[in-house]
Amino acid sequence: MKLVAIAGVKNELDIIEAFVSHHARHFDKLIVLDDGSSDGTFEVLQQLRSEYKDLVVLRQPTIGYRQHEKMTLLLRMAVNKFGADWVAPLDADEFIEPNQGLLLGEVLAAQQPAVYRLRWNNFLWTADLERRDERNPVLRQRFRLPPRAEHSKLLIHRQFANGGSELTLGNHSLLRADGPVPTQPLDCVQLCHYPVRSIAQYAGKIAIGYLQYLAMPDWDRLNGFHYIKPFRALTDFGLEGIMNLMHRDSLFYGRDESEPTDNRLAVEAPLNYVGESLTIKMPERSAFSNVLLYAEAIATQFASNARQAQNCDRASIEIALLQKRNLDVELELQRLRGEISRQNRQLQSRTFRLLTRVYVMLIRLKILRQRP
Repeated sequence: MKLVAIAGVKNELDIIEAFVSHHARHFDKLIVLDDGSSDGTFEVLQQLRSEYKDLVVLRQPTIGYRQHEKMTLLLRMAVNKFGADWVAPLDADEFIEPNQGLLLGEVLAAQQPAVYRLRWNNFLWTADLERRDERNPVLRQRFRLPPRAEHSKLLIHRQFANGGSELTLGNHSLLRADGPVPTQPLDCVQLCHYPVRSIAQYAGKIAIGYLQYLAMPDWDRLNGFHYIKPFRALTDFGLEGIMNLMHRDSLFYGRDESEPTDNRLAVEAPLNYVGESLTIKMPERSAFSNVLLYAEAIATQFASNARQAQNCDRASIEIALLQKRNLDVELELQRLRGEISRQNRQLQSRTFRLLTRVYVMLIRLKILRQRP
């Protein structure tokens, strides 16, 4: 039985080493696609490849938010290229946690092929976490909210990951032509979720995430709605504005704020982290350096697109000129064909008249010869 995790990541520098180290224990192969990170995430992944031989690192920068398309490609790669029996589509802030300290393979050995639902446990952020020395965010954040059935991710057996299956945005469901694939709960495995981890991380997450969604011409505000309010707080009041929202956002992340929730529902139950201690030193940057680097990446990509558009325009003009020349040549050929046809008709008419005269002369000559 082969287990493969797939993940699309972008600007997850503070958590990516812990993510790889933890899941290397639970999975036989880990495929990570970097979507043009500007904070050093891709460089860290390259360093981790020397330590984790079963880590596959890919890179495909995009502007916009097309996660579901890329994750579907990774799902098929996991099955068709790497022979996965089970595939877990994850984000970098999501950590698998089987019950009773088991490894995921030990749990799945007793499960039938299916598409299973893994319920989220959101972990809380509080301001005092900023003062703690622990660098690993999944060890620093210890309080979790109870899981909710409607907030879940998938664990997919290979027989459901055929060429016609597609993951939806956020990896919350698997679609086929006839609709969503039915799922079953797998309550013996949790998914620990750390969307809000530090002021610098959350400010970058909100600014860049909002810009990614905004770059999509077909953005449905029901997706990514949770970026809009904190983005306005960030633009209007800076870091203080977003810091005032962070605890509440970690409490209600991905939920309707009208639902009753308070801190008393959170319990101290840290993730059963099975990875190694973090060894890669992160660069010291300001909270907005990542946003500025991403803005630089967007500007660079825009310039590249503009150059390509200019080249396409020049190519279009050259094609149009060639098409016009081809049309002129075709018209000239048609004129020449008409002229040749006309001359052929004239030649045929003259030949016919000449032959007629010759024939008449021969008749007359014959008649003259026959006279006594």
